[in-house]
Amino acid sequence: MTSNHLKKLVIFHVFVLIGSLIVTNVGIRIVQDQYRSEYIYAKKQLLLNVIEVEEINDDNIIEIVTSYEYDPEKVEAMLAAMNFETVEEFRNFVQLNDTNKLMSTMSYFIIVMINLILFVFTMYKYLRDRHRLLEITKYLVSVQNNDFSMEIKEYDDSPIALIKNEIFKITNKLQTLNEYSIFEKKNLEKTLSDISHQLKTPLTSLFIINSVLEDTTDENLKKEYLKKNQQQLEKIEWLVQSLLRMSQIDSGTIIFQKEDLKVLDLIEAASSDHLIPMELKDIHLDINCDSSLQLSGDKRWTVEALSNIIKNAIEHTPVGGKIKISAFANSFRTAIVVEDNGVGIAESEIGNIFKRFYRKKKDGEGIGIGLNLSKMIMTSQNGDIRVSSTLNVGTEFTFIFNK
Repeated sequence: MTSNHLKKLVIFHVFVLIGSLIVTNVGIRIVQDQYRSEYIYAKKQLLLNVIEVEEINDDNIIEIVTSYEYDPEKVEAMLAAMNFETVEEFRNFVQLNDTNKLMSTMSYFIIVMINLILFVFTMYKYLRDRHRLLEITKYLVSVQNNDFSMEIKEYDDSPIALIKNEIFKITNKLQTLNEYSIFEKKNLEKTLSDISHQLKTPLTSLFIINSVLEDTTDENLKKEYLKKNQQQLEKIEWLVQSLLRMSQIDSGTIIFQKEDLKVLDLIEAASSDHLIPMELKDIHLDINCDSSLQLSGDKRWTVEALSNIIKNAIEHTPVGGKIKISAFANSFRTAIVVEDNGVGIAESEIGNIFKRFYRKKKDGEGIGIGLNLSKMIMTSQNGDIRVSSTLNVGTEFTFIFNK
């Protein structure tokens, strides 16, 4: 609301006040004149028979009657003609006009007071709404500067209050989006930094290996370094594929299918890709699962989750160690347990192992995304992975599939 609006508001109230006074004054006068004219018209002929005057009207009747105040006979005759018994009664009739004047004055006063009250109330609303609009403007400026600390919510039903509340809701959503955007930006920066760090090691190895291959003529050495080269390339490929899968799950583009699956088939499919690495480390694999045991889930992604845990177990199990995979079920859930007799995990680190890119402090192997990917796959299927471990004894991962 601008100053021009305020001027218009004041002028409007002035015109309303003047108009009300004029209408009231005219109305009272019309009523008084009508009453007086009708009364005089009714008594006119009777008074003319009593006194000698040329004309009697509502303007001169009071003057005529009071002029005969010291002529008792005339006064008595005039009083009788007008149906008054005493002079006092006539005086009361005369005072009726004074009462009308008082009523007229009171009417003016009441009208002025009503208009004054209306004006004060209107000004109060104007100033309150103006304050609210200034508050909204200030709030929008602060929001524009990414400051969401100001509170403008109100609890009445006025139009401006409703507008303020809607703006408050919108800015709350903007604040949430802004916070999420900041979080995602930081998360992206951290992810890119982690990816860069994880790629740096195998890429550095590749450069060193290529440098050695360029300078050597020993065929046996070349074969050895080409094998190492292949291992680093496979590590990079696995990293890229894992990141792609996590990105798909994060974005919600993956739709997990529900189908009845044989648990033994899942275990065999997940472990088949790791038989050669286990053989190279002379690790014994023990599978204990009833062939009739089933669960409901997505085969491809469940195999992926199991495979990552088995890979992790191989990396942390010493040469000649043992990995055991078992399964059981009850009325509420089906569980698959992968346990090893490897180095174990410190109690202080158990809460962090499922974090993306986390690496154990004393761990020289592993990129730190396999466990995170397995956790994401299980939670996306309304399941979970639990872990228990003892240093230098071994680690146990339990897959929980709720029925």
